[in-house]
Amino acid sequence: MDKQLFFAVWDLPEMRRLIKTFMYPGKKTASYYSYQNGDIASYHGYLHLIKERSEWLRFTNHAMNWAAKNGHLNIVQWLHDNRREGCSVKAMNWAAKNGHLNIVQRLHDNRREGCSNLAMNLAAQNGHINVLDWLRNNRTEGCTEHAVLLAIKKGHLDVLIWLHNNQK
Repeated sequence: MDKQLFFAVWDLPEMRRLIKTFMYPGKKTASYYSYQNGDIASYHGYLHLIKERSEWLRFTNHAMNWAAKNGHLNIVQWLHDNRREGCSVKAMNWAAKNGHLNIVQRLHDNRREGCSNLAMNLAAQNGHINVLDWLRNNRTEGCTEHAVLLAIKKGHLDVLIWLHNNQK
């Protein structure tokens, strides 16, 4: 790598933190908090790094939660197949919130954590009718009256109509 390029990248605070985290997986940096370097790689979608350095990386259930939240289906699947940390209900809730139906379906088919009624509430808030429809037909958690309020607040008239027409 060119020296100038290395130092230009090094001066970016986020890159400096990531480089330190991946170079020294066991060493806590100032921005370490309670998250592990495998979690951070999952958050950013670095599947190649996760595969190459998995024995050096540390993971918690945040890894799959964040991968689901950010739409990294390939990482969700890799973590499911190769790691034991699992995820929490946040994974499906966040995937629904961000409209990642393929991840919601994959978590439903392969994991036991499930979701909460927050999944439908957040999908309504962000106008993801396809996710709402799938959750209604395949899950039992439902939504709360907050789904209507969140849809109104964000101006999703189509979601309000859907909620009215599909109430159980």
